[in-house]
Amino acid sequence: QSSLSFSVLKNGVLMLGMDDCTDSNNTGASFGKETMKWLKGQLKEAEENGWRVLFCSHHSVLSSAGGSYTIANQDLADTLKKGGVQLCLTGHQHSQHILTDGSLYEIISAMPLTGAHLYGTLVMNDTGIHYHTRSIDFEKYGSDELKIFIADAEQRSSESFRTTFTSMIEAD
Repeated sequence: QSSLSFSVLKNGVLMLGMDDCTDSNNTGASFGKETMKWLKGQLKEAEENGWRVLFCSHHSVLSSAGGSYTIANQDLADTLKKGGVQLCLTGHQHSQHILTDGSLYEIISAMPLTGAHLYGTLVMNDTGIHYHTRSIDFEKYGSDELKIFIADAEQRSSESFRTTFTSMIEAD
């Protein structure tokens, strides 16, 4: 009741959809005391019932990027590991990364309209957890308007990187 976090149980997998945004601009990420208490209760129930847990949040659990990229709760990763969580799905960084801390893995998923236009598929079955990325072929599947938008976005991104790296080189 203290956040928009929720849980869904399906086929022995408890998915935790965690509301980590502390403000409307997505510039802060943390869980309040009541949400952490609720999370620990969910993890305990999952352990008691032998459910696998999939933790989902907008901001990162394991990233060292800090700032607005990482959930500020210092004990979060340890809480998840102690609760038997093996996989976190996150975003916000708009690039693909897979991070690990002991038994805890985090997949930071990209936004399809950035970089290589990747999307991910996740399969959880008896043989494990399998995650694959594929690139969307906007030349084949995109509308004319989307193709123009993508070309403009890629041009702006390229110019931004060029400006940034030029500034860095000039500043030594």
